Amino acid sequence: MMQNYHKLSVLLCLLLYSTNAAAIEFHVSHNDPVAPVILGVTGILFIALIGRFSARKLGFPSVIGELLMGILVGNLAFYYQVDLITVLREGPAIFETVENLLKGEELELACLNAIGPEGTWHILDILRGPHGNEILQVAHTVDVFSRYGIIFLLFLVGIETSVDEMRKVGPDSSRVAIIGVLLPFGLGMIASTLLLEDAELHTSMFLGATLAATSVGITAMVLQEMKMEKTEIAHTILGAAVIDDILGLLMLAIISGIVITGSIDLIHISITVIIATLFLAATIYIGLFHPAAGQVILPPRYHRGQDVCLIPFRYGDGMDG
Repeated sequence: MMQNYHKLSVLLCLLLYSTNAAAIEFHVSHNDPVAPVILGVTGILFIALIGRFSARKLGFPSVIGELLMGILVGNLAFYYQVDLITVLREGPAIFETVENLLKGEELELACLNAIGPEGTWHILDILRGPHGNEILQVAHTVDVFSRYGIIFLLFLVGIETSVDEMRKVGPDSSRVAIIGVLLPFGLGMIASTLLLEDAELHTSMFLGATLAATSVGITAMVLQEMKMEKTEIAHTILGAAVIDDILGLLMLAIISGIVITGSIDLIHISITVIIATLFLAATIYIGLFHPAAGQVILPPRYHRGQDVCLIPFRYGDGMDG
């Protein structure tokens, strides 16, 4: 396994070097729009691989190294105002900016509608620069790949989990989910009240709700690397993730209504609950009574209803994450 990582590291180094040379050559002579995208994505993959390899050398799950490397490099690059990282920081707003541009809006108006007035002007300076087009392309591509990564990760974990196994740990999962939402929410409100003296109540509530949100993708990757995805602990965690997502939707709906309108919109909350319940019920129904729906894309060893029913849920969970 370690030899494979050495080979992959060497391969990515060579790819990074060759891509850099190709990007310079194409940009100068042919103005190839694809070369900067390949260079940017390869560079990010190379940095993530360094974190993965370092974590494994120290005996930690590789996702820990990737996260720490992202935190370290991302914050340093943002502090020193690296243009690509500054644009990447806007996240989904880049998608909206591209969509607005395709609709025929001017660049300034497209950024204002997608990002808002606070961060628009600095982003505009970057996009109007000599490499603005390439930076926008790289940011858009990285955002797409990151979403696919979450979807594939949760898909692979989901098809290893059955409804019968998750049903056995249902009560434990419920307790874990409730505590996992309420405790961070309460501690987040207390911490924000103590640290931010002038913070209003809705600000503390919003910060608490942010801390209550979990990333099941990271947990799933750790469980997979530790070969624990089929254990009772893993089933409890994944079951709690189902309930946690529903509770998270409810909490965000309630707090968003309080922050935006100053009141609780019962209609919006009811619609959110109904949609989440119908989605979960539909995935279980399809998996138990129409398992052939998943046989088209799964190998024979996964052709069981209790496995197939987790496919749409994991896919949707990945899109939400």
